[in-house]
Amino acid sequence: MIWLLWLVSSFALFWIYDGYGRFLQIAVLTRRGSRPSPLLPTASASDSGLPSMTVLLTVHNEQEKVVARIENLLRCRYPNDRLAILVASDGSTDCTDELVKSFSDRGVTLFQGQGRERRRLKTPRSSRLIPI
Repeated sequence: MIWLLWLVSSFALFWIYDGYGRFLQIAVLTRRGSRPSPLLPTASASDSGLPSMTVLLTVHNEQEKVVARIENLLRCRYPNDRLAILVASDGSTDCTDELVKSFSDRGVTLFQGQGRERRRLKTPRSSRLIPI
């Protein structure tokens, strides 16, 4: 009787800490082959009614990171006609603006402040571009 109690409790602990996760992995792997995932759009997904998506990057002196981030966004599997990438430069003094401008032919739009609006910080700059 004690042996059966030990066996059941051991199985319960295994199920809680490891078994349920492995069960879900196997369930996902077996179902994935039967139909495509709705979360991963294909190249022809522009006709499927996906919503348009806008990504706003607010940058300030980010020349080391901005190119990798924009390239990462451009590689995403979302239809290009539904994706807008806006980069708001907050008075960058390095070559961040020039690097972002090099992506303008790929649909990336740069917004720069003029005059007193040159350095406005992240939240006011974001609020001005995308009013809520």
